[in-house]
Amino acid sequence: MNHKLSISAGILAIVVIVIYKFNVYKPSVEKRFQTKSNNTILDHETKLLWQRNNIGKMNWYRAKQICKKKFGSSWRLPTIYELMSITSQQKINPALETDKIITKQYDDYWSSTPFHDNKFIWSINLINGIEIWDDKSENHSVLCVKDY
Repeated sequence: MNHKLSISAGILAIVVIVIYKFNVYKPSVEKRFQTKSNNTILDHETKLLWQRNNIGKMNWYRAKQICKKKFGSSWRLPTIYELMSITSQQKINPALETDKIITKQYDDYWSSTPFHDNKFIWSINLINGIEIWDDKSENHSVLCVKDY
């Protein structure tokens, strides 16, 4: 009996992974992203509040500070996983789940996630959705986020 339960649990885990990985089920974009009155977008799936517009291009050192300075202490650079959560493998130029986010440039965006030995930082190109790592002195666009 325990053997059958173990196999059933394993099959269920595989089904869940396939559904998530291949986007077999996803809530509608209209329900997932909600435009708020303060020029922000609420992502109901991740419980993150995104600034609707990027705030320009700058190096990573400045980018890391600008979110708090411009919007308040709870705002920050998103992690690479948070940036990946708003991209879509089925879309290009921009590779975004919604057109409600970022009404200006669609290029490389900084994350807060270090790459390897902390000399480089992960970023994501929102034209094609590809993650890259780059030197902290390079200029990339900045999108701020906070937990909701």
